[in-house]
Amino acid sequence: MPPIESCVTVEFETHSTPATVVSAKKAIDVFREDLSLRLESSVQLSVDQVLKSDPECSLVDLDRAIPHILTFRHGKLQDQVEGRTRVVVISFMQLMPQGEAVRASVFGTSKDADRVVARIYECLWRAAGDERSWRGDGFKNVHAMGYTTATDAGLQCELDRLFSARFARMIAETIVDKKGLGERMAVRPLDPDTRQPRRIDPHVVVRLRQLHLDVRITDMASNRIWESFVVLTPKDKMVAGKGTYRIVTELEYEDHVKLVHRIKGALELPEA
Repeated sequence: MPPIESCVTVEFETHSTPATVVSAKKAIDVFREDLSLRLESSVQLSVDQVLKSDPECSLVDLDRAIPHILTFRHGKLQDQVEGRTRVVVISFMQLMPQGEAVRASVFGTSKDADRVVARIYECLWRAAGDERSWRGDGFKNVHAMGYTTATDAGLQCELDRLFSARFARMIAETIVDKKGLGERMAVRPLDPDTRQPRRIDPHVVVRLRQLHLDVRITDMASNRIWESFVVLTPKDKMVAGKGTYRIVTELEYEDHVKLVHRIKGALELPEA
């Protein structure tokens, strides 16, 4: 199951990156030279204005001065993995210098996104005039990490399979039936004499277009709470109850695939 897009967010320990001292202009140049990353067009104008007035401002100063997140687009990472050249296409990269955090989204796996963050860390230090490696210095300074993964999966059924028999019967009788309320959801022309909406010959179809699960995780030791999600959205028109769904979770790629297989099995197997 190939990933459509994988994203990782990495938060570093305080003062473990050179964000307060590295030249913003130099960092932007290094990102362009090493990863082909360019500032998002909506951000570029604000950045140009700040750098024009203060060419030596740091990344943190730049972040404070602009109304947008420092977002870069359309880059690529080319490196050696197990003796082979591998190219990872970067969808976007975001820097949050004040919070010492980096977010990278790639057209690949979570491990590919990890490799991009590692290179970004090294690029930051190189822009500051220092050579530091991710393995030697970077990873040990990571405070927290989180993932998001999106894949497409073919399902042999529609999401309305999740309806209970009682709920499905209510939908059929109350909305789908020709004498049901579905007809009233249309913008109907008014009868010129009675000034009431005209009756139509309705054919009503009800589909569950998206399944969005909110997931709340509480650390009972610290009472810290995280809000997460699992989302299933049909990508195309269902044909004979079959179609492709975009499934997005806040899981690392390998765990995401496990969940997707469980979802497919639960939806496609006959009910006991």
